[in-house]
Amino acid sequence: MQRINYFTNPNFTGPFINISSYGGAKASYNTSTKQLNISGDNCGYGFNLSVPADVDLVFACFLWTDAAKNNGPFCVYKVNDGNSVTIIGGQKVTQNATNLVYRFHSPANGRIRIEFYPNGQPVNIANPIVELADTYDKAVGGLPGFFTGDTMPLA
Repeated sequence: MQRINYFTNPNFTGPFINISSYGGAKASYNTSTKQLNISGDNCGYGFNLSVPADVDLVFACFLWTDAAKNNGPFCVYKVNDGNSVTIIGGQKVTQNATNLVYRFHSPANGRIRIEFYPNGQPVNIANPIVELADTYDKAVGGLPGFFTGDTMPLA
């Protein structure tokens, strides 16, 4: 099966579309590091995505933040009618720089938001992907998250 990245604009080129930003969150692209730098206090910056409905997906990216001050830098949401959101989950980080892998099941409407929270600390991301879990696992030789324990739903 062919690998498809459902993350809109994963190279951060051109205008950002389908963005959700609140509380003064800002994002800028750093051409030196090839990372999207997200900043702000008590705010969020998210990408609204259309993905296959009711399937297992993987969100992966390189993520850097000050883990001691911001260990919950992102969440995945279901986008409901009227653009309200319901949390699917997220993952905490324990080190400043990490190759993040988060597994989740997509909602029946196939609409999600991946939102980042700087919480006064920059969150820098690079190489984001959202793809079917089975194609991701075959490509990287990984095991499902329930074997590795790499998912951590937020309460």
